[in-house]
Amino acid sequence: MTQPTRRRGRPADRREAIYQELVHRIVQGHYPPMQQLPTLRDIASEFNASSRTVQAVFKDLAESGFTDPQGARGTFVHEDPPHLHRHLLIHDGTEQKNRFRTALLAEADKLNQAGWSIEIVHLPVDSQRSSLIQELSHRVERQQYAGIAFTSDIKELIHTPLYTTPSVPRVVLSPHMQTFSGPYQPDFKSSPLFNQTLHKLQQLGARRVGAFLHATKHKNITQLHKGLIAHQFETKNAWLHSIHHSMDWEAYAVMELLLSQPPSKRPDTLLIYDDHLTEMVTKGLHDFGSKLKPITVISHCNFPMKPKTHTPVIWFGYNANEILLRAFQLIEQERRQPSQQSRQIRLTPYFEDER
Repeated sequence: MTQPTRRRGRPADRREAIYQELVHRIVQGHYPPMQQLPTLRDIASEFNASSRTVQAVFKDLAESGFTDPQGARGTFVHEDPPHLHRHLLIHDGTEQKNRFRTALLAEADKLNQAGWSIEIVHLPVDSQRSSLIQELSHRVERQQYAGIAFTSDIKELIHTPLYTTPSVPRVVLSPHMQTFSGPYQPDFKSSPLFNQTLHKLQQLGARRVGAFLHATKHKNITQLHKGLIAHQFETKNAWLHSIHHSMDWEAYAVMELLLSQPPSKRPDTLLIYDDHLTEMVTKGLHDFGSKLKPITVISHCNFPMKPKTHTPVIWFGYNANEILLRAFQLIEQERRQPSQQSRQIRLTPYFEDER
């Protein structure tokens, strides 16, 4: 157990030092959940502090969720102290609207309704952003969270306690997650989505395949083209499109052009790897292809959240609830048994009609 200093200092400094020492003892298990703390008089004597200072410390401990004051019975360590049960989920308000992050936040709300303790924080884009980051950093340094999950990698936080505090496990939410300390360095590997959809195409007997990807994935067009050809599917550059979700109307225009072609010059199956585009692709299929031979649509989504559609769709993707649960599982493993190396989890995408 850390030996407390007995040298008197400024009251605010003394208050913080005593608070940190008592929190350290709680976190290290010297005072486990539901155990009674020493009395105010004993703490004051141990730290050579005034009763007023120790009363303030006890108030801080209760407000932080570490203790449960029970009047004349004394003060006890809370049954569910924050360093064991409270998680911080940070969403960057500067990020563009994204269905994946929207699904994660919705599932976090559901977990809270089911009894979890997840503090969901939206970092604003206004002048309050800096002060909120400072406040969260202060709480993290005070051991008020079991771990931190980010909906995206936020570069400006790299040198803050939110990224650097070594005793607090953290992850960036993704189907391929890893714990990290300091700068986030994801271990990017090839996504299993492509192989999963290839297998599905073969099951469906598809012959001519087109696809829609997010604009940031335009470099994957060449890889996708080669992969489809290698697996004996017919495809053309004119059938493969990368479109930014803020310009999803382009997907509608592309469908008009595709469906104006004769059957042998248009795909019989469409892959949609960005579910922001699904509504407009299916609307185009409905408006311009209702009298044509049906085209099979296979679309990614973030289960259980699905976009609006105008024609039948075969859904595939990852489950946002599972991503959250596995993230907190990673955090718990790291908290219980800290490791020098990152812990990793790679989830497997699935087709809704196969579950």
